Amino acid sequence: MDILRLIYAILLVFIIPGYTLTQALFPRKGELDLEMDGLYRLALSMGLSIAVVIFDGFFLDWLTHTFNLHSYDGIGMVHEPYLSLSLWTISGIFFVIGWYRGAYPLLGIIHPALYREAPPYTPSVEKIRDEKLKELENLIAERAKLKRMIKEYRIKERSSAKSMRKYYQTKKAELSKRLEELDRNIEAIQREVEEGNELG
Repeated sequence: MDILRLIYAILLVFIIPGYTLTQALFPRKGELDLEMDGLYRLALSMGLSIAVVIFDGFFLDWLTHTFNLHSYDGIGMVHEPYLSLSLWTISGIFFVIGWYRGAYPLLGIIHPALYREAPPYTPSVEKIRDEKLKELENLIAERAKLKRMIKEYRIKERSSAKSMRKYYQTKKAELSKRLEELDRNIEAIQREVEEGNELG
């Protein structure tokens, strides 16, 4: 029973308010990130949940002192039942806003009248270019690392015994193949970025 209460508390304090707020603010998939949208939503949900709980606590404390709502234990409105009720109310409001904006199209399974879908997210030319530049930067860093490793294997191949030379030759060939693949990817992304600059 204690474990269930702990899970309930974690979900209510760290996930649910922030998740519903995130869905209300960004209802379309891919709006936060083209590739890792789910991960961004989880991180943002946790951060926003903590902020919502803090401001909710301040609001309940203000209600307690403004309207003299102190209870027998002196905590007043900042008490577990009231805190839970207020967080569920806030989350419900965020949920309705998110539903209205089309963040929960699967609700249409329950009833067709509940179906609302946000238009698909179409990233701007600038966002696509930023994503491509980030990808290009990572590929260039990996290319530099591969070239260093190939150089190291070449040195080891010359200075090692015959029994180890074949191993270093194999590793060098594998890295060289990957290097060729990286060069093709880098060239393709550079073309895409140039085309995007012309469109922008």
